[in-house]
Amino acid sequence: MDIKLPLPGAGMSLPPSIRHALDQMQHHLDQLDVAGVTLGRKAIVDAFLELATTHGYNAVTMRQLGKAVNVKASSLYFHFPGGRDEIIIESLRSNYFGWGSAVLAAAEACATASEAWDAVVRVYIFRQLSMPGHVLWDILLASDNFAKFLPRLIRQEVDQWLFLVENLFQVMAVEMGFPKDELTIRAIIAMLDGAPSIFRWDGDPRTLDVHAEQAIKMARHMLTMPWA
Repeated sequence: MDIKLPLPGAGMSLPPSIRHALDQMQHHLDQLDVAGVTLGRKAIVDAFLELATTHGYNAVTMRQLGKAVNVKASSLYFHFPGGRDEIIIESLRSNYFGWGSAVLAAAEACATASEAWDAVVRVYIFRQLSMPGHVLWDILLASDNFAKFLPRLIRQEVDQWLFLVENLFQVMAVEMGFPKDELTIRAIIAMLDGAPSIFRWDGDPRTLDVHAEQAIKMARHMLTMPWA
């Protein structure tokens, strides 16, 4: 899968700090071996996400997963020798790779920090509301903050990605004229992560735009709020 940032385009006129933040995100995504993911592995990952979303992360067994993709549970190890843990890791990577690719594409179509901010918030809301897998992994990562069950290396990888996301929001806000404020940026990201609970989307694609505009207004308002 090729998601290299295009050389031409509006994104090239973005401020250098935003350009650098996007390049860092691209570099991180380039380290993932998603291009080598087979159709069989992808089908298993997709089935895992669907089952975990429906029944809960801890309830998914290899037997259930095998049944979902019409193979024996033992055959899953041909694709994932590491078993369930390896499937979880690939699912997590697939989730934030897709999210990051969408964010990069949206930002690349923009010429200013303000346009990029709105575009990134819009992508965030669309994916949080219409793709339940994102919410599942938000819950998973929050749980891991206490239980520490994810492998150390994958947690470090995810933490680095989350840092890059926060950094992108921070540099966009600064380029828009707001002071550097990590607390405000974290609050905005928490609001976006909580979009399903806040907006309670009814499943109608026509209302996604409405909720995206609401989220953009909320995020911009939060930028102006004094915290001290």
